[in-house]
Amino acid sequence: MANDIPADRLIDALAALNPWAERMGALSRLAPQLSETEAAGRRAAQGARLAAGRSAWNAWALDMLALVDACAAAGLETVWARLAAVDFARQAMAALDLSALAFPGALQLTRLRVDGDLDLDHARVCGAVEASGLYVGGDLRLEGARFEKSASFEGLGVGGATEARSAHFGAAAIFADAGFSGDAWFGGAVFAGAAAFSRADFAREAGFGAAHFQGPAQFDAAAFGGGAGFEEARFESQVSFDRALFIGAAWFDGARFQIPATLAGARFRGRLSLRGIETARAAAPFLNAERRRSGEGAP
Repeated sequence: MANDIPADRLIDALAALNPWAERMGALSRLAPQLSETEAAGRRAAQGARLAAGRSAWNAWALDMLALVDACAAAGLETVWARLAAVDFARQAMAALDLSALAFPGALQLTRLRVDGDLDLDHARVCGAVEASGLYVGGDLRLEGARFEKSASFEGLGVGGATEARSAHFGAAAIFADAGFSGDAWFGGAVFAGAAAFSRADFAREAGFGAAHFQGPAQFDAAAFGGGAGFEEARFESQVSFDRALFIGAAWFDGARFQIPATLAGARFRGRLSLRGIETARAAAPFLNAERRRSGEGAP
């Protein structure tokens, strides 16, 4: 869509896609936040759209995305962002299936409680994700999902498995202080920005095999209760495992480090495997940590 569309025509187009906002007068104001009544109206509309099925939801999302540049050029970016956002924050649900959906704007999952599974497999989120304090009693499914902007899952709690194989995080991915009670699989995931897993608690298996960390990665003070797999992982920036605890086996076979990892205070209680690690320089911090465990001391 051309970017020189008059503002009144854009308002008409937004109103057609979001009739709840026109009824409530939300299109006539430029306030960045909705009122409580307007927010409830948006939640009701998104619930109805979700019930109508993926085709209806994704048609709305694509039509909204087609307007984003024109709205920005017309000074309506605040209105567009308010209407494009999807908000499930601070709700309680038995389960939530958002798989294969497109989200044109921000996705709010702050302190959402889902007693069963939360499914975002193959979803595309074009705006920021705010999911701090999210609790999922069942499985958290992020397989093949694309997060184009920052995604904060700080303080996440998952009772079942976390399936995030081949997920793509286009900006910062924050999993600091997350608690993974089941297996957590991030194999083949791409972290284009910073990846923060500091103080994360992996109670069972943690799989990051063939994950690609393009930005800095932090696993400081993370606890790995089961096996920790980083086979064939690529680290293009600084990665730190300072004060991390590896209770089970830790596999770094074939991992590649652009910069040697830091492991100050890291503890390995299980087997440490470094077969095929790219260079002796990359392996040295891990070997030094092993020597500290056995009382040999660093050379």
